[in-house]
Amino acid sequence: RISTSPASRERLNSDNLSREAGEVENALAFSGEGMREDERTSRPRAKALRHAMTKTEVVLWQQLREANRHGFKFRRQHPIRPYIADFVHLRGQIVVEIDGATHWTAERAEHDRRRDLFLRDRGWTVMRFNDREIHEDVGRIVEDIVRRIPVK
Repeated sequence: RISTSPASRERLNSDNLSREAGEVENALAFSGEGMREDERTSRPRAKALRHAMTKTEVVLWQQLREANRHGFKFRRQHPIRPYIADFVHLRGQIVVEIDGATHWTAERAEHDRRRDLFLRDRGWTVMRFNDREIHEDVGRIVEDIVRRIPVK
């Protein structure tokens, strides 16, 4: 997990996070006519995940942020209907997922399969990498991702 200041850690404790999510949901419900129900729940969750990234996510995000400085537009912890993608490139419709130890169970593998099918059915390209791959050669991973982005 990324290190945070004491003030940030306080904001992220579960009580404050639940309260914050409730406040965001209430604001969205008040002002967001036409907003899908899955957006009301996934947006606050995505925000929380951006503040609680794993070390591997931080390593990849640092490289994707560098790519952003060169005209690419990657986002992290981005909601797509009921799911939250680790990283996305919206114009290229690319989802990048990092599979850590929690993805190695049969139950989680089935969840990932259904999720990938849902995203692919909606035009997204899903790219999955495991923790080890990212730590061993993050530069190659970013090159592979960028190479998949269609030219304008």
